[in-house]
Amino acid sequence: MSNQNTRPSRQLDVHKSSEHPEANAFVDAVLEAYFPDVFAAKGKKRNSFRADLKVLLLDLYVSWQEDPKQTIGVGMSNSFYKKSSRYNALHISYKIIEIVHMLRAAKLIGLREGSEWSGKVSRIWPLKKLIKLFEQAKFGLEDIEPTPDRECIILRNSQKNDIEYEDNANTHRMRADLRRYNQLLADTFIDIPSLNTPIIKKQGDGGNITITQNHKFVRRIFHNSSFAQGGRFYGGWWQNIPKEYRQKIYINNNPTIEDDFSALHIMLLYAKQGLEYDWDGDDPYYIPIKFINDYEQARLVGKLFLLTALNAKDKKSGFAAARNTFTDNDIRYKGEFDQKFFEDYLDKVKVKHPPLEEYLCSNAGVGLMNVDSQITEKIVKAFTTRGIPILCMHDSFIIQVQHDNELRTQMQKAVEQVSGTNNFKIKRKNIGLGQVTQWMHSDREYYLSSIKHLGEGNNNNSKNKRIRTKGYEKRMKTFYSSKL
Repeated sequence: MSNQNTRPSRQLDVHKSSEHPEANAFVDAVLEAYFPDVFAAKGKKRNSFRADLKVLLLDLYVSWQEDPKQTIGVGMSNSFYKKSSRYNALHISYKIIEIVHMLRAAKLIGLREGSEWSGKVSRIWPLKKLIKLFEQAKFGLEDIEPTPDRECIILRNSQKNDIEYEDNANTHRMRADLRRYNQLLADTFIDIPSLNTPIIKKQGDGGNITITQNHKFVRRIFHNSSFAQGGRFYGGWWQNIPKEYRQKIYINNNPTIEDDFSALHIMLLYAKQGLEYDWDGDDPYYIPIKFINDYEQARLVGKLFLLTALNAKDKKSGFAAARNTFTDNDIRYKGEFDQKFFEDYLDKVKVKHPPLEEYLCSNAGVGLMNVDSQITEKIVKAFTTRGIPILCMHDSFIIQVQHDNELRTQMQKAVEQVSGTNNFKIKRKNIGLGQVTQWMHSDREYYLSSIKHLGEGNNNNSKNKRIRTKGYEKRMKTFYSSKL
């Protein structure tokens, strides 16, 4: 592989697990063919080597299936592997480093070594011999899952490193709830039926997002060594896809709707001060900009700036982040987004939203994330308890169309319990069954038409019509067969 630095990459997942007979046979075949001395050995030495080799091979296989060009970042320092860590459920040891070198010597993988001091992580990828074995493998992605004991409650320090912590009643409760949710996701088929090949091309870096039943594990991540900061739910391929694809998601072969809290963090800050935003006035994100005539783009600038300012620790970092965010969203007005613009715009935000002034550019974001994570926790738990799968996007939720009314009810209930007010707006993408049913008697023609196109977009646009491709049908059949 050439130009590894330009290839998409992700970190090694040390929690890949499979007890499928063919997966175990695959690992044993590699062990016997390329490491005969270890294969012939008995006891702890063989078992430990095989466990580490299995994690490497399974994750290389998953990565190759996700994107053949993708590399895996792997720590080549002993400090990366702590067998007793709560974040290493399979107890992978530093000896995995030796196995990486042995796989390279066997010409099964490529390796570009980095250096810990420079922050450049080493990368590995399968070579032709291993790829050929992958192509002949008699197991699939659906047979590889995260180990059930994988830690899902993550605490990070200010350097964004995972750190150990002492469990208490709260962490035990959060973990139990999240493991039940992850088990429900593991048993749920989540896919996009219009994709014959389950790949969405990324913009920019040329990589791929693979729609797979293998990437549904969700974690809660807390920040700054505090369970009072952060705590959002992260994970699941649906969080990484472009938003236009989210309305095309099916859950257990049923179309979905997405309900979204409007300007959630702004409304939470109003509620914190016992105030309510006047929804009859302007959109909370819209502030006129003299060189932008398009209302929607001016609103987007306002939204991106506000969210960036709430997460920034100071004006300098906030303005720099906002400028980068505008570029990422293709908002380009040469020379206009200078220091004076941002200073003036920040003043206009304070005039429009006086209750926000003390929170702007003061690192308020992680605290707000903790509040919205409490709302998410209540909503997810309400549906998980009933065995109804739901997907979360921090301030929006995706659920099967037949549960649309229930979702809205639970969102309103949760936000009121956490914030103390119900002055929140919820926007909907796609059409839900509850919306359609209200027209059953008063407008029969509209009702029948809407039932026909349920879940296919708010405007029944032909471009949004859902097609169950052959690839999707095959993936669904394979998934349900694996659950028998």
